[in-house]
Amino acid sequence: MPQSIPMTQTLLAAAELWRPNASANVFDLQSGFYGGGEALRSVPSQVTPALDEGPLGQVVTTGRPLIVNELSDMGFLVGEAAATEGLGAAALLPTYQQGAVDSILVMYLRSGPEAVAAVELWAGTKGRFELSLDQSYYVGLERFSRISQYVNFPQGSGLPGQCWQTGMPLIVPD
Repeated sequence: MPQSIPMTQTLLAAAELWRPNASANVFDLQSGFYGGGEALRSVPSQVTPALDEGPLGQVVTTGRPLIVNELSDMGFLVGEAAATEGLGAAALLPTYQQGAVDSILVMYLRSGPEAVAAVELWAGTKGRFELSLDQSYYVGLERFSRISQYVNFPQGSGLPGQCWQTGMPLIVPD
């Protein structure tokens, strides 16, 4: 029988779903999961990010996912709460409706001596038919992080290349 991983060892510590509100020129928090992260839970009620500011604004402007390795870039209150909760980064993943960003899932990721994880965003290299590492967050995987920056994936090759070929995300359990 597989062992369950204690909640303190999971990579995902908290998550929020934000939606652009064009009429008010701000983002509205739709929902959030904070686990035991009480310090982070109180931040969204104190913050109303503008559509053109910070990492959320960058995702709307570019239409691309983003990894934020310095949580103070998410805003002072978030950075302070993240330090209290032992968080190391955030991954922002947009959803789209009719070609425009409809919502942004913000996933807050753990750090610390017990954590071992990698989150990578791969992108096409202009003029080439392969993917290269675009953005990343590594904790406890120094060798893997050094190697990843030198790897490229042709379409259909490796996990990133398979996702590119099928146009679908994949979850690999082991």
